[in-house]
Order: sequence, then structure tokens, then C-alpha cells
Amino acid sequence: MRNKGEKGSYSYRAPTDKERKEIEAIREKYLDTNMAPTLTRIKKLDRMARRLAFYPALIVGLLGFCAFGLGMAFCLEWKILHVGIPLTIVGILLLLLTVPFHTFLGRVLKRRFGPEILSLSGKILQEEEKKEE
Repeated sequence: MRNKGEKGSYSYRAPTDKERKEIEAIREKYLDTNMAPTLTRIKKLDRMARRLAFYPALIVGLLGFCAFGLGMAFCLEWKILHVGIPLTIVGILLLLLTVPFHTFLGRVLKRRFGPEILSLSGKILQEEEKKEE
């Protein structure tokens, strides 16, 4: 409740995602040009690490899905059980291994790209701390 003598009001509105992206894009323009290649390299390494884990796992999952479906078709539609059952089992195994495969690749790539990302980000943070002082 407001008192009669109180004037003015204050409201806070957090920027939306679109506004935040626009602010970050503007901010990047004003970053030190010495840091820009380093920042670009960090983004590229991070993107590469995530994609190199995602796409092989996606392919394994799709192959498992296709093998499972084809095996089920052999069994149920064409009544060729000696081909359908093993193919279905292979498909199920591939589907079950997709997530652990993705996790394993993610860990391997994190170990591979992690040291470089950490050293580059450390350089950027040290440069920012020097500027603040």
C-alpha cells in the first residue's frame, strides 16, 4: 500500500531472450579486438566438441531404429524369423547403446578440447581483470 506522500514508482523488467541476444551482439562489437579471435576460437572448439559427439550417436541411433524396424517387418510381415529375430536384437542393442555412446564421446572430446578451452578462457578472464583494475 502507498502512503499519500509517496511519489513515483519503480518497476523492473528483465530483458527477453531476443533483447539479451541483441545486447550480447552489440557487446561483442566493443570487445577488445585482441580477445575477439580467442573468443571465436573458444566458441568454435565448444561447438565442435558438441557436434562431434552428437552426430555419430545420432547415426548409431538411426541405424538401430532401422535395424529394429526391418527385423520386426521380417518377423511379423514376411514371417522370416531366422533373419528377423537377430536383426531385431541388433537394433535393440544399437538403440540401447546410443546414449552411453554419446556420453562416452562427450567425455573423450571434453578431455581432448578441454585444456585448450580452459587456457583460452583463462587468458580472456585475466585480460578482463587487468582492465578492471
